[in-house]
Amino acid sequence: MGYRINVKNCKRASVTADSSSAYTIGTPVDMPTLRNVEIAFTSASGTLYGDGEKVSEISLVNGATLQFGIDKLTQADKVALLGISKDAKGVTSYKTTDKPPKTAIYFEVEHDDGGYEAVWLLAGTAQPIGVTAQQREDNITFSTETVNMTFVRRELDKTVMKMADTDDADFTTANQTAFKASPDI
Repeated sequence: MGYRINVKNCKRASVTADSSSAYTIGTPVDMPTLRNVEIAFTSASGTLYGDGEKVSEISLVNGATLQFGIDKLTQADKVALLGISKDAKGVTSYKTTDKPPKTAIYFEVEHDDGGYEAVWLLAGTAQPIGVTAQQREDNITFSTETVNMTFVRRELDKTVMKMADTDDADFTTANQTAFKASPDI
């Protein structure tokens, strides 16, 4: 059994169909230089009382948030994640009418024994990405980018996330290769 030591192999894929009868994604595109990831599930909860006492309490997953850091996003990544436009001269335009498209995100959490956990978040939209930078002074401080995304369940089967672990014997080499290309193997 391995322990988590690194994150790597981040990919994005546009969600091309998300309905009760079909879920498809485009070809996954590498987003190199992944620095960190944080997934938090969102939930709906309820408490039932009877005779003045709590008799039931339940919380159910209804989505997830993903925050991930990347050294530097490419212009193509920003266009794909944010729904902004880029002209033939390489200039991107951020408009109040831009709407981020549904995107699936894949990444791996490396283990200290050489294995990894593979994660697909299935139907998310990115929030606008800010820019932070500072001047060079006595020391050089690198500036990186953070992407925040909100994921809802996909329509096909109400799934928010799929995850596999090489510590599980059923996640064979063939399954690992297939899962990198698509969450549905």
